[in-house]
Amino acid sequence: MEVKRGSSKGFSLIELIIAVAILVVLSGLLAPQLIKYVERSREAKDMQTLDSVYVAVNTALTNEEAYQVFTDENGPGGKYGDMIAGMTLTELFKIDDSFTQEVKATLEKSDAADVKLVSKRARVKAVMPDGTMAEGTIMVQVKASAETDGVSGLYVGVYAGGLGKVNGDFKAGYIDAKPNTNP
Repeated sequence: MEVKRGSSKGFSLIELIIAVAILVVLSGLLAPQLIKYVERSREAKDMQTLDSVYVAVNTALTNEEAYQVFTDENGPGGKYGDMIAGMTLTELFKIDDSFTQEVKATLEKSDAADVKLVSKRARVKAVMPDGTMAEGTIMVQVKASAETDGVSGLYVGVYAGGLGKVNGDFKAGYIDAKPNTNP
């Protein structure tokens, strides 16, 4: 006598194990690529942040009152002192005058902590103007340009890094600093 088996519904255990194994292999192959894409988007966001700060500083310098405050009797950036060598955005935001108010208004931020770098490559450790080490710092540099054809002006640069050290992949504007040796 023959026993008739009922029709099998669903998947067998072996078929399910094979399907799960295929998914694990595919996710193992795709995860590194996904992580790279996420990091690239963070780097693009950092460049956008640096460009926004660059535009904000340039916009502040086009405001006549802010420009007068910035170029006082001590010369361009005279009262800021460190601005010529490079000043952190945090230190710049601590000064309360029409120049920094204009920068804050253009950025639509009142605190430098709201303007930050997020990618791994932009967050290199570097020496700050006060001698401490920090990472992911936005530096602002403004220098007077040499007079050319009777016209002088200001060079503005914004970069990720530290005092006099630029992360070469993350900069906007004219930078007069050496490339960062930290990878």
